[in-house]
Amino acid sequence: MLNADIDQLNKLAGSLTTTGGAIAGLKVAQDKVNAVAGAMPGSTVPTEFAPVSVEIDGAFLRVGQRMKDLATKVTTCAKDLHMTDAQFAQKMRELNFHK
Repeated sequence: MLNADIDQLNKLAGSLTTTGGAIAGLKVAQDKVNAVAGAMPGSTVPTEFAPVSVEIDGAFLRVGQRMKDLATKVTTCAKDLHMTDAQFAQKMRELNFHK
């Protein structure tokens, strides 16, 4: 049998999906720029920060999506390992060494 813990691979995929979703859901542009504008009336910081915050949001979205993509690959790998493991076990049973 293969030495792969399929359950742990599936747990890893679940964690990556959850974490990726949380990261992709971070919104700097909307939430933080408005908070800074209210806290610093008359300051140019919110105006200067607004374009950068859109780039930060894009970076969060890309990192989150990459984590979710990795989760998909880990899930596929776990399924493939499970199938390979099951196929190997079936072939061993077909040999029927215990006759």
